[in-house]
Amino acid sequence: MIIRLYELVLTLDTPGAVSAPESRGPGSALDAALPVARDHTGRPAVPATSLAGSLSAHAAAHSGPEAVLFLFGGTRQETDPDDPTRPRTIAVASPVRFLGTHTRLPDTAPKTVHRTRNAIDRHRAAVTPHALFTRELLPPGAEITLWLRLDADPVPPATPAAERVDAHERSARAAEERALALEGLLATWRPVIGGSRGTGHGRARITAARRRTLDLTDPADRRHWLLKGGPALYDDAQDIAAQLLPRSDDPGHSSDLDGQENAKAQNAGYHLLLGRVLAFDVVDALHIGTGRMSQEGRRATDAALLHRDHQDRPAIPGSAWKGLLRSRCEFILHSLGQNACSPPHTQTPDTHGTGVKQDGEQGEKPQCQGTCRICRAFGHTGGRGRLVFLDSPLLAHDAPHLGPDGGAPARVTRRNHIALDRVTAGVAAGVLYTYEVVEQARAELRILDDPPDPAHAPPPDELLLDVLRLALHDLHTGAIGIGHATTRGYGTLHGADDDSDGTQTSPSTAMFLGAAAREARARLGRALFASSSPEAAV
Repeated sequence: MIIRLYELVLTLDTPGAVSAPESRGPGSALDAALPVARDHTGRPAVPATSLAGSLSAHAAAHSGPEAVLFLFGGTRQETDPDDPTRPRTIAVASPVRFLGTHTRLPDTAPKTVHRTRNAIDRHRAAVTPHALFTRELLPPGAEITLWLRLDADPVPPATPAAERVDAHERSARAAEERALALEGLLATWRPVIGGSRGTGHGRARITAARRRTLDLTDPADRRHWLLKGGPALYDDAQDIAAQLLPRSDDPGHSSDLDGQENAKAQNAGYHLLLGRVLAFDVVDALHIGTGRMSQEGRRATDAALLHRDHQDRPAIPGSAWKGLLRSRCEFILHSLGQNACSPPHTQTPDTHGTGVKQDGEQGEKPQCQGTCRICRAFGHTGGRGRLVFLDSPLLAHDAPHLGPDGGAPARVTRRNHIALDRVTAGVAAGVLYTYEVVEQARAELRILDDPPDPAHAPPPDELLLDVLRLALHDLHTGAIGIGHATTRGYGTLHGADDDSDGTQTSPSTAMFLGAAAREARARLGRALFASSSPEAAV
């Protein structure tokens, strides 16, 4: 009997985790962070079941249900020998066993991180009450070691002696076919661990892979199998990383920065939606908070803390980009007379956030149930969209373009605000507010096209792409802002003028957005004219 053992190391490129809401105590506060799953020793863990489901779904998407049954078991229909006219369902055990996982946090970030986001009321354009969510996440660079075991089909004990040799050979051939199929899947597997996929959380890749083949008819392998256990079974395993990991000399690898971004993205199984990274400069000041205040003591004013990433750099979370651009795209589509999702009031005096009025009458319902182009692109309650918005660290304006993991962080300052007494026209007592802000910084926006079913996904919706280009141009021109207090001089961004390499093929972000908006307006104008012309009506 042949047993193949695989040891895979998955490295997180973005924060991510499998949450464990059941681990909350009965007296936990409702606003406490959603905790990560942990093992019996209290260390963060990624359950093997999560990775098993991810790899099985990858097999179904890329190779079909036959591959799932071949590698991971399931059920199949066959004729009932007692009644040939009636089929019966047979359970098939999985030849691939997920033996367990081990999670190790990176030395540069030895603690879990917390991410906070809130919901915006679309009708009031303000924060929705009681909609502040906090999750505990593993930091980027965390390594998840996964151990797999692939068994050959056992030869039934009742097999006649004259047929046992042929049976063992058939079993060995089937095991070899399964090994090739499994390694082919692993070579294209880009797991996403946990939720919040639309904001880039949990993106991982295989960074190391080893294989150990044990032939139990061989005395040395049989001794190793009987005397070893756990990770020791993988001693002297063969390194197969070269067979599974993408190479830097793959086609599409380019020396220019955006080419490197695209090559890296394609190696990870996705690509940049607009074909490039968009750089924005902070014009005035920017504050995206966490809902927490600093503890300054009795003689100082507590400050509203700025959102920071795992490297303690100020950052714009992907959820802020996604919410802002989704709302603006909906506004543009409505302005064009097109159907777009419009969520209902989530908090009103007569519904109290339940969607049901106190007299029992149903409150307002959304216009869309996940079928409009906005929901298909950005996602909805019942499923994720195809667009992914990554976090953007705020870097010093003069820092070189080094990607999301490089560059010096922007300097954080504090701004004070006071309230005025409407009667005395003087300063009101006890109402001094302090915010951490970033005044000079650059943020790089990365929007990925990652459809739920890449093998059968159609190209991105061209009309929505044009609407998204217009929304980005509105952000570039200051028509909309991001973050806190956008009506009071905060959150204005401008497309960078100096991120070009000086060629027509790679213009600056400001030039790119200006040209993209002009072309988008022309295409939308032609489409609207064609739909309203008498010939189209006929």
